[in-house]
Amino acid sequence: MANGPLTLTNSLALQQANSKIINFCEKYFTTNKRDFVELLSFMKEFEVQIEKIESAIPKMLLINPTDIRTDKIKLLCMNNDSDSNININGEDEIYQNSKNMLHLYEQLLNTGKEVAM
Repeated sequence: MANGPLTLTNSLALQQANSKIINFCEKYFTTNKRDFVELLSFMKEFEVQIEKIESAIPKMLLINPTDIRTDKIKLLCMNNDSDSNININGEDEIYQNSKNMLHLYEQLLNTGKEVAM
């Protein structure tokens, strides 16, 4: 079995893959096929869709347009998952404590008096 730079490009597995995956590989992993294979393993292991991978790219391009790497993509995808678990309806303890502190600061600034907690 050959291990040259065209091995992945000419492989039957890649030829049968989703066209988005093929385009993604050709666009961002032309010089680092091993990194691309690692990304495919990550996608399979964590059941990550190509759309989620694609959504991480604009963030990476803002930071460094010449450095698209699997480790960064994985980090962004995993962070996106944790962001979806954040409670934004205002019922968690941190939100309530923050709101109370802001209210106390507002009273302090408006009245010039010390506010008891």
